[in-house]
Amino acid sequence: MDNLSKHWLYKEELRWRILASYIWTGVFSLITSFAFLFLWMSSPKSHFYILPIPEYFVALVSLRTWMVSFGISIVAISYVLLHFKTYQVEVKLKTTFLESLLNIFRPKNILAAIFSGVLGATFMALTFALTNSSYSASVISCTDGLADAWCLNEKLFIAMLYGFVFGLSQSMKGLDDDSCTLNFNCVQPSQLQTIRYQFTNNLKSSIDKNYKFIRFFLPAYYFLANHLFLYASDLMGLFSVDYDPVMSPFKPLVSVSVAFSLFLSGTFLLVVKSLSWELLNLFLVKNYSFLLQTLFADKQEKLMVANLNKEQPLLVQHIAFNSLCGLVCNSSACRKQLFDVPPDSSVKDSTVHWNVVANECLDRVRNFNEELKMCYYEVTNGTLFREKKGAKNVESNQPTVNKLSTVTPNLKRRAIHLGLNNSQLHSTSGVGSMLSGDLPQSPSPQIQSVGSVQSPRLWTVQSPMRDTRNSPFIEKKVGNSLMRGLNPQKSFQEQKQIALSRLVKWLKSFSWVIFFFKQQPDRHAANLFSNFHIVRWSIRILSVLAAKSVMEDVYGVVQCRLDQVLQELLELLTSLERNCKMPITCTSPAVVSLVRRQHSLKAECISAIYRISTAFPQQLDSLHLKPEHARRLVLFAEFKC
Repeated sequence: MDNLSKHWLYKEELRWRILASYIWTGVFSLITSFAFLFLWMSSPKSHFYILPIPEYFVALVSLRTWMVSFGISIVAISYVLLHFKTYQVEVKLKTTFLESLLNIFRPKNILAAIFSGVLGATFMALTFALTNSSYSASVISCTDGLADAWCLNEKLFIAMLYGFVFGLSQSMKGLDDDSCTLNFNCVQPSQLQTIRYQFTNNLKSSIDKNYKFIRFFLPAYYFLANHLFLYASDLMGLFSVDYDPVMSPFKPLVSVSVAFSLFLSGTFLLVVKSLSWELLNLFLVKNYSFLLQTLFADKQEKLMVANLNKEQPLLVQHIAFNSLCGLVCNSSACRKQLFDVPPDSSVKDSTVHWNVVANECLDRVRNFNEELKMCYYEVTNGTLFREKKGAKNVESNQPTVNKLSTVTPNLKRRAIHLGLNNSQLHSTSGVGSMLSGDLPQSPSPQIQSVGSVQSPRLWTVQSPMRDTRNSPFIEKKVGNSLMRGLNPQKSFQEQKQIALSRLVKWLKSFSWVIFFFKQQPDRHAANLFSNFHIVRWSIRILSVLAAKSVMEDVYGVVQCRLDQVLQELLELLTSLERNCKMPITCTSPAVVSLVRRQHSLKAECISAIYRISTAFPQQLDSLHLKPEHARRLVLFAEFKC
């Protein structure tokens, strides 16, 4: 969690936000459980036009219903705790199938998945225990033909097994998408409006997910999990001799009743889980009132500009950027404090708030632009995920020199006129000498040497012909050991590494091995937009401050860096337009949602440049920009872009 628990913002604000999310989740879960009780009491035996209104009110005032509802609220609060331990601020998708498998089997993720499964099983058991029925009892009375005995309730066992497997699968699936990633909003809505607007979408998605899972779970339980039920009965010492399975094609009414109960409870489980995540996300991403100026040294860490750098936890950075963006867009007093210059400072001083904000925002935009350019050039040149063969062995291209030899080789430049004879060389050198104003000189004896062989390389080691001292076929005695040519005996570690590299290369030649190691370019491209929110806020902060500086910047601190701001924005727009034209094969909804962010950034960048160009219509000609960017800026000023 990036040492978030040690940060001052967590100690003063975030821990109370988490506590508030616990309370709100418990309250909404309690209210939702009462609505679920009405649906739970509706069964196929009762007529649909005669709703169980009297029985519902009787069950609503009973102590059993309230106790079970409080238990459901506690499970929902536990889901909030699980979400807080597993949330992500910036999503990073795994680019290979092997990385995804290794991520699943990490101890932290395994424990989170097991905890999610236990919560799901507990939740399903509590929903089945809302009313006194054949689904609520853990054991039931049965007979072995002679006397009564106790048997394990298979309906409750099916519900708990369904909740455990469902929770486990949902937790594992969330490791490879952006479902556990915080969503930051430009506008801060209230809690009640958020729950009301998101409830319908959460209900529809919960019904869809539950239906898709239940149609595979029930056949799998009929063929496989019956043995698990018998094993659990024997483990608990309960009667299981005359076992009659509940899920059977010969009992269609019972099977339909169990399936309907699982459908209702599973949908309720997903609704409560999504509700807990929405509330936690809502409280964590809320803006915070940072200090803009202070005279006390112990409160310097609480300044807005002090929490924008990359040394802070990711959540703190996002909250600081989001809060600053809201203040810059809506508060003229905040902008005035950012434009203010202390009496003992200049407009270019790094301690001025505008310069601190501009440095942080421009650095984020510049780094993001460089990543986009690198990805584009790698894709267009076909070097994405390709091994760098030139950097594999640099020493192999260099001349090999015997370190034990006392003869120092002479590095000579390759002759330019290799095909000319000595007379032509004389004439060529004479023309060059006359042009330079010197007397012609005789050619170098190195060029006239017949005993040397010219090499096509630029720099070569000249050695006379028939020189066999560097031959690899002649053994030499060095000290007390024999060395064959210039290749000394490799150590055991080097031989081991060479053999291991050959083994890996041989294994990668198989198609089933390539499936695990194959890189997915669409996921690599989607990971570029993991810091989408900070880049978008940086663009908006720079453009709004630059546009408002026409009337509010008394000292002219923004105009000193206006060309730099426009330069970075135009560079980013060019990269985004070029990147949007790249064909990407999307393989998952997470990739689709991340890749769509580039269009949002492109629209934000265009709006920012229009905002600045309309604020400075007469001063654009005096800016120092690249020629292509100056031409593009003219089109923006004329509203033709």
